Parts: sequence; C-alpha cells; structure tokens
Amino acid sequence: MSRSYHRPQRPHLAERSTPANLSQRLCALTFIASWTDFFGPLIYLSNQQKYTLQLGLYNFFGQHMVDWPGFMAASLWVLAPVAILFFLTQKTFIEGITFTGIKA
Repeated sequence: MSRSYHRPQRPHLAERSTPANLSQRLCALTFIASWTDFFGPLIYLSNQQKYTLQLGLYNFFGQHMVDWPGFMAASLWVLAPVAILFFLTQKTFIEGITFTGIKA
C-alpha cells in the first residue's frame, strides 16, 4: 500500500516500536557516535595527555612509517566496548531491521 500525499510521514525507526526499544536504540547509537568521534576532540583538545582513544590511534601514524602491529592491537581494544554493546543489544537491532521490511 502506498502512502498518501496528505498522510504524514513517520520515520521507520518509530514504527511498531515500544518506548523501551526506542530508548535502548537511542542510547546505543548515541554511545557509538560519541565513542567513535574523532574530529570533535581533535579540534578541542590541545594537550596530548587528554586525547581520546581515537586520537591515540592516530598517533600510531608517523610521518614516514606506521606501527601496524601496535595499531592493530590498539584498534581491537578500542573496538571491544562497541562490539560488547552490539552483542548485548543485537536483539533490538535485529527486531528493528525486521520490522522495517514488513508491509503493514
């Protein structure tokens, strides 16, 4: 069934979801967005002692060489909290993906 021109459009995120599902998804996506932010801390922080993990990863790249083994090991440690968060909330994400594919 197609949507009518005069019918208000609703975002697919909110369709067939409970408030608990929405808040859980919002919290997870907000955490991931703030955890992976690179340019915000790069602009605001000038002291290397206060750099975030993502900026610390960037320090593995030198002008003429890259410490690839150290970079890959540190990348796994930075990825771990996001992977744990996904595994804890994957049921909610899969439900959201499934609901957007079902026609009403």
